[in-house]
Amino acid sequence: MDDFGLTAQQRAALRRAAAAGEYHLLLGAGASRDAIAPDGTRLPTSSELARLLSAEFGVPFEEGDLLWRVYSRAIEEVGEAAVYRWLRERYWGVTPPAWMDSVARASWAAIWTLNIDDSFEAAYARVHATGARRVSTVNWDDSFRISNDLAVIHLHGCVDRDEPRKLVMSLSDYQDVALAGAVWPLVFRDVYGASPFVIIGARLRDEPDIEAVVANRKPTHPAPTFYVSPSISAAVEQDLRRWHLVPARMTGAEFSVVWQRLTGLTLDG
Repeated sequence: MDDFGLTAQQRAALRRAAAAGEYHLLLGAGASRDAIAPDGTRLPTSSELARLLSAEFGVPFEEGDLLWRVYSRAIEEVGEAAVYRWLRERYWGVTPPAWMDSVARASWAAIWTLNIDDSFEAAYARVHATGARRVSTVNWDDSFRISNDLAVIHLHGCVDRDEPRKLVMSLSDYQDVALAGAVWPLVFRDVYGASPFVIIGARLRDEPDIEAVVANRKPTHPAPTFYVSPSISAAVEQDLRRWHLVPARMTGAEFSVVWQRLTGLTLDG
């Protein structure tokens, strides 16, 4: 039973923070990998999505092409609105993986996600009855607001409405975010480190805006911050430990079970 080498003080701080709802959850593409799209297929990986975009919009794709390059070509070919509509049909109204139910039952301060899909929102709706804390879907460039809702902040955009949202999928999009001065990326920067996090399925070194925060803002909260992925290389583990994160080399499903043991909370239905 892996306790990740936590000290007694860290374990106690973890339980206090989890019980008080102080932990934040950050989800990356790996957390949605087993979600099912509205058409019954699994959500594609970034390389699979690049190929699909190429085929749908008739833009070039070469072996080794990165998603942001193919996405940029599609935008240049048919415009943002057409690409957004195509993404919305495939990434909103998904069926989340079963393990996400227990994660959705936990008490979180906020949900941060790098995904455009509604996996967490759908899992939360699946396990919570009417009268539970309401979920509020937030795009990265939405106005800041304080409420009692559980905010699900899509730091790279989401496809929750017919009117196109501003998505962050290309290098120029990252630059636009940096120049826009939007409040939610700044809130994430300020919250990270001051509050403990569980990070599931996020390839930090492929997300320059997120790595810049994680690498430069060392956690100061006594409760540990976890990075969960089944494929943590030796180099990545060294980075994580330098950034004061606890590596959890396991799937989200496996961690959802371990999390219940670590916190002492019962999250199964």
